[in-house]
Amino acid sequence: MAIRNNSDVTLDFILARRNQGMSFDFPLVALGEGRLNVVLNEEVTLPLTAPAARHPYGHMAMFVNYEYLPTVAEV
Repeated sequence: MAIRNNSDVTLDFILARRNQGMSFDFPLVALGEGRLNVVLNEEVTLPLTAPAARHPYGHMAMFVNYEYLPTVAEV
């Protein structure tokens, strides 16, 4: 539904392994053009555009590298 409405969303994800990690933050992303692409005997794909814009906090994308994370962070 968010794709059909060209909604503004946030995209955040964290990767962690062996007590290290990194996080990515895209605070203002517009979703659009999500059209189902079905071809016989091939994987179903969903092409999606997700342009980012500058957020009022002043950043468009943020990356943080964690050189050490406690083991509990990987659960």
